[in-house]
Amino acid sequence: MMVLFREITQAMRALRRAKGFAFVAVSILAMGIAANTVVFSIINAVLLRPLPYSNPERLTVVNWHASHELLSPDVSAATFFALRERARSPESVAATSCLHAGVNQNAGAPQYVRACRVSIDFFRVFDVRPTIGRSFSVEEEQPGGVHAAVLSHALWERQFGKDPLALGRKINVDGDPYIVVGIMPAGFHSYPAADLWLPLQLSPATADPGNEYRVIARLREGVTQQAAQQELDSSEEYLRTYPLLSRPAQVRLTLNQLQAFMVGEIRSGLTLLFGAVLFVLLITCTNLALLLTVRSAGRARETAIRLALGASRGQLARMFLLESLVIALVGGTLGVILAKESLPFVLLLAPKGLAFTGPIGMDLRVLMFAALASVFTAFAFGLAPALRRSRTNLTELLRQATSNATGSTEHVRLGRLLVAAQAALAIVLLTGSGLLLRSFSQLQSVPPGFNAKHLWVAQLWLAANRYKSTSASAQFADELCEKIRGNPDIESVATVTGLPLERGLNLVLQPQDAPEKTVYAEYRIISPEYFRAMGIPLLAGRPFSSSDARHTAPVAIVNQALAKQSWLKDSALEKYVEVKSTMNGLFADAPRRVIGIVADVHEYGLSTPAPPTIFVPIYQVPDNITGFANRTFLLSLVARTAHDTSPADHFRAVLNAADPELPVASVRPLSDVVATSLARNRFYTSLIAAFGMLALLLTAVGLYGLLSWQIVLRRREIGVRMAVGAPRYEVVFMVVKQGLGLVLAGAMAGILAAPLEKRALATMLYNVRGAMSVVLISAVAVLAAVAVLASVFSSVRAASIDPAVTLSAE
Repeated sequence: MMVLFREITQAMRALRRAKGFAFVAVSILAMGIAANTVVFSIINAVLLRPLPYSNPERLTVVNWHASHELLSPDVSAATFFALRERARSPESVAATSCLHAGVNQNAGAPQYVRACRVSIDFFRVFDVRPTIGRSFSVEEEQPGGVHAAVLSHALWERQFGKDPLALGRKINVDGDPYIVVGIMPAGFHSYPAADLWLPLQLSPATADPGNEYRVIARLREGVTQQAAQQELDSSEEYLRTYPLLSRPAQVRLTLNQLQAFMVGEIRSGLTLLFGAVLFVLLITCTNLALLLTVRSAGRARETAIRLALGASRGQLARMFLLESLVIALVGGTLGVILAKESLPFVLLLAPKGLAFTGPIGMDLRVLMFAALASVFTAFAFGLAPALRRSRTNLTELLRQATSNATGSTEHVRLGRLLVAAQAALAIVLLTGSGLLLRSFSQLQSVPPGFNAKHLWVAQLWLAANRYKSTSASAQFADELCEKIRGNPDIESVATVTGLPLERGLNLVLQPQDAPEKTVYAEYRIISPEYFRAMGIPLLAGRPFSSSDARHTAPVAIVNQALAKQSWLKDSALEKYVEVKSTMNGLFADAPRRVIGIVADVHEYGLSTPAPPTIFVPIYQVPDNITGFANRTFLLSLVARTAHDTSPADHFRAVLNAADPELPVASVRPLSDVVATSLARNRFYTSLIAAFGMLALLLTAVGLYGLLSWQIVLRRREIGVRMAVGAPRYEVVFMVVKQGLGLVLAGAMAGILAAPLEKRALATMLYNVRGAMSVVLISAVAVLAAVAVLASVFSSVRAASIDPAVTLSAE
């Protein structure tokens, strides 16, 4: 033990004597470890950390799939009842239906919260119980049962100040009284996320007939997901519960592990992000290998003396490895500190709700990853130089030690190979960064179909008993618009159910003149000024007016996508379209005459083509559709201002005065909605671009180190060249040519991976067809420019050599 301690002390002394080498090596390792630790912290929190429930691997979510693609994440009430009564694999099955709600006690403005109506087994599925009180009883689950509520710990704290006597107290939820029967533990996060749980009170008579319920099941102990899936596949009975008449081919009811389902959309992006940062680690490794090769080549005299004095080759190898491990310890520690300090800034770019299992930060698994990565990097690439130097013949070492040579041809060849490898890896990262930047630029330039400048939106929840009918909802919307319009800064104002780029009502339409044709379309309930307020161009026909009232002939306006899909080359004007009567007639609507055609709006996201959309005047919507929309979606109030002024205070004042019992979910510029839809793309693009810049920096450092070392090796040659008349610019050109040649050779190798890289990034790219050649040329040009810059800095040392001094030393 004392021997090991002494050798570690000697290694630290050796590094102190080589301060420049130690500083560069530690800095390079710290940057590489910091980048990897930041990304691994995110992956750990999102993909690796288990859900905060007991035996989370037994939790599954029920979906409809068709042809191996997700058809619907939700299922019908009939499907839920069939699973609960007949399926033997689940231990418990629960259905949920989320809603927005306003919560208050007695008087006062309601607080907007995310709420869920849940079946009686919901908390049993997650194997958690209220810390205070109880969960729902069988009587409370029955339709028409007692209004009971279970609060999250956070809502209990906000509404009752953590008063333990809150049980039995009444709260108002959307104006209706509910009795608090339980309070959940602190830190409990349900899926779907909610702060308030109410009884679902579901029965075949009261259930919505469509796929409107998220169903979660806990499998019995010892039952695998494959066995449970086989049970579902073995019965045709579950397929009969699919709610639409036109059941897709190969439709099947599937069980998906809950955590895999929750991270399904972001798993591929995070995997690619981790792959990119591993390239940074490989470049870090090659840089360290290059530094250690140069250092070992310059220690021929020291190694020869140690061997001559009787040191064994094992001792020499251990000496080099201990120095590498000291670098790993210091660099890894600094890397973790750098990652911890930079992680909050990285998370500013992250989309909301990225991690469900808890906050993203440093835990034991992340620290272990950083330690292993540091040790692996230093050990793996310090081992080869250590073994090579310890096995070198003593005679060869003495020859190097007594001459001006500071390295062998083998060392030089290895150094060049390492620089070329760095260049190849850097090209891969730069190409990926370039493709993502081009994709993001293209995505940002996509017109959303509306003009978001000077456009504000307020969203509120209308699911109160007094707004179940169309007349009450429409009259309230008219009053809001009239009062908002009283502000001189407001140019136009309107309401819509289902905001663009957010979830809306999707129904099956049928053109009357083509009864065999059905179209899935977005169904938007709007007030007359909607198109003017949103800046959506009217292409043909007329907009809605106040004369399109409840007792006039039903009319509609369609977008281009619906017009083309339904009537092909014919004009959609004066044609008739109706909602196909499915799901027990819940969405039945009268045939509507098309009076206008508007430009397409990207309802699902900028990267997704505009879907077919039908717009219906707010006064003509059937009561059944109005009631469903009000209890499912927020009402959005959109207003266009004349200047860059915020109408937020005016919005809130009008909304509170119109109905103080309605909760306001948000007031924000519509540009925030667009930015939110791009958040995930911006996050991946920003990080991978940052890794590309880091790869450039590390490659430049490695090239500079190699060229500087080779200048020392060729000092005599350069002195002779200059003594016989070679101008200094020729020396500079010689060094630059060598550095540029090495980098371009590596870049050509990296280009070979471009097709595979584009294929790997395919799901994250938008409209980059034909951009690969431009991106590759740009990446090579940037890398070449950095190589020239690093070479020029190195050549300054070569050009400053005095031939007289060099030759006299010889």
